[in-house]
Amino acid sequence: MSGTGSQQQPKYSNTGGATPVQYPENDWRALAHIAASIPNNLYVTRAGPPGPPGEKGSEGPAGSASAGLPGPPGPPGEKGPIGPAGPPGDKGSMGPGGPAFAGPPGPPGPLGEKGPMGPAGPASAGPPGPPGPPGEKGPMGPAGHFGKRGPVGPAAGPAVPGPPGPPGSPGKKGSRGPIGPPGKKGSRGPAGPTYAGPPGPRGPVGPPGPRGKTGYPGNPGTATCPSTGRRGSCPNGYYYERGRKMCYKLYNTLNTFTDSLNTCHDDGGTLAMPRDAYTNTFLGKLYKLKKSQFSKAMLPIFNDCKIYDKAFWIGLQDQEKEDTFKWIDGSALGRYKGWNPGQPDSGKGEEDCVVSGDFWFWRPNTYKWYDAPCNYRFRFICQIRPGCT
Repeated sequence: MSGTGSQQQPKYSNTGGATPVQYPENDWRALAHIAASIPNNLYVTRAGPPGPPGEKGSEGPAGSASAGLPGPPGPPGEKGPIGPAGPPGDKGSMGPGGPAFAGPPGPPGPLGEKGPMGPAGPASAGPPGPPGPPGEKGPMGPAGHFGKRGPVGPAAGPAVPGPPGPPGSPGKKGSRGPIGPPGKKGSRGPAGPTYAGPPGPRGPVGPPGPRGKTGYPGNPGTATCPSTGRRGSCPNGYYYERGRKMCYKLYNTLNTFTDSLNTCHDDGGTLAMPRDAYTNTFLGKLYKLKKSQFSKAMLPIFNDCKIYDKAFWIGLQDQEKEDTFKWIDGSALGRYKGWNPGQPDSGKGEEDCVVSGDFWFWRPNTYKWYDAPCNYRFRFICQIRPGCT
């Protein structure tokens, strides 16, 4: 339908509420289809049987390019999956400055990649910084190869020998050479230490020697002199013990075991041998009594040994065979043993001589035996039988 001064209106087909379809005005087939689609109540027709499908007509001319009115929006579809992240946008301009107060520091961000080296600064160098701490020593590199020997250079000047070069690496050990002739006898070395070592094992009995000169009178075998029937006398400084009929003396000298034994031998006796509890107790009382009478200023000072003031050497040792203790006269130890509990303990096999000591402060005057190194220095008690004059 058209009118004066009005724009040509598009023609639409009746689709029963569906989206209208625009048809061009010059399409008579479309107009006929529209007219046939208008219902007419005056005519009632009875539908006949469907005819056979007609042949496909030729394609009509293309419609006008103008699009129809958009239909109403459809319902929203289901939410699709999240698409891949898009590329980062360009960096925006800096926003206005925030308030002056600072908020709490955020967590440190990840380390960024190392940027390119900036241009070189001016040539003026600043003051040197403090030396940094020494780095860890790196591993030793492999030994380099020996270079080839260069050619001999031309002779220049007199053949003055140069300074000696650094010593070369030691060569491989050669084969053992033949034994050379014995060298000349060397000069006598310096004298060894003065202290005597432990006595060696007893050698075989030698042949009888020639009769010697008459010696000094020896000590009688009994405490009673045969001529007078009285007991013999003790040497100067010795105390007579009636129960055992023996003379004893405490020396206020700190000596090794061997030096103590030699001192007793010089008196004609030996180190005291307490073979029973009675004698052991007597020696302990004698030691305590005489030690209190001595002046401590009389004792020498030894810097190379240990000194104990509560013990004294007795004539007992196991220098010949470890843990086989014998009296100094060679006799066996016997039934009586005055060891302190836990003794003897050998002390790494270096304690072969015996002292009698009062080390128990909660049980005074209890003299027990302890094995000790023979080179330690203690006081000592000698014994000798009374002699007749």
